[in-house]
Amino acid sequence: MGCLVFNMPISPNSLCAYFGVLPKISRRQKEVLQAIVELQACSDREIAAHLGWEINRITNRRGELLKKNLIKRIDGAFRNEYGNPIDKWSPNPQYQQEKLPITRKRYFLENGQEIINGRVS
Repeated sequence: MGCLVFNMPISPNSLCAYFGVLPKISRRQKEVLQAIVELQACSDREIAAHLGWEINRITNRRGELLKKNLIKRIDGAFRNEYGNPIDKWSPNPQYQQEKLPITRKRYFLENGQEIINGRVS
């Protein structure tokens, strides 16, 4: 489990507000997002091949990332070898990936208080 200690003067309210507005993503969502960042314009099948996962694992995680507005569908006439349309995905430049907290990370203030779900415990 990761740990981040803030050793600069920052109010707990500001910190909680910051983490409260960022979408929280799971480890698997982050893996799919990282694959999309690496591959750029990619389909679900390309992501699955890149990660070595089943396609059904990809479509669920990709759908969750789409709902959180972290990725976007690329407009274009992409077709497979049979002429059927396919969706391609790219990262949404609105969010920088390194700023997204994974839900399993733990954050602590300098005084030792832990931040859980955007609140100081």
